[in-house]
Amino acid sequence: MSTKAFPPVAALGDAIAVALLCGWLAIGMSDNDLAFAVTHLAQIGGGIVVVDDGRVVAECPLPVAGLLSDAPLATVIEQSLATNEAAHGLGWTGATPFLTLAFLALSVIPSLKITDRGLVDVDRFEIVPLTAGTPQGSRAADRRG
Repeated sequence: MSTKAFPPVAALGDAIAVALLCGWLAIGMSDNDLAFAVTHLAQIGGGIVVVDDGRVVAECPLPVAGLLSDAPLATVIEQSLATNEAAHGLGWTGATPFLTLAFLALSVIPSLKITDRGLVDVDRFEIVPLTAGTPQGSRAADRRG
């Protein structure tokens, strides 16, 4: 992945809408570009945006509740493809970057998901603590005594 910011922000689907209405899903490597992307999304009423070096490279506005577009279908398809191409141009190596990110936040599909409550193990219905350390019972733990 590039060192440039790749801050896609997406709000798609019912379960995702619940997770994301409390905040934005923003991925990137530059705090300035992430802040710019979220601010821009607020201005256009939600959607998907790709930002690089403080400029919008591609966007797909979704102004109807931050989930739907009021533009003609051909325009939405063109914008959606442009955001995918822009993400790939910034180093995304998987297919369908925004669909992938949307499922990352979809808390009803197993196994680990990001929610407004933190990282959740959907299989066990538990919030996963985000702490660093050595698991109990490991050799390193045994050496510490």
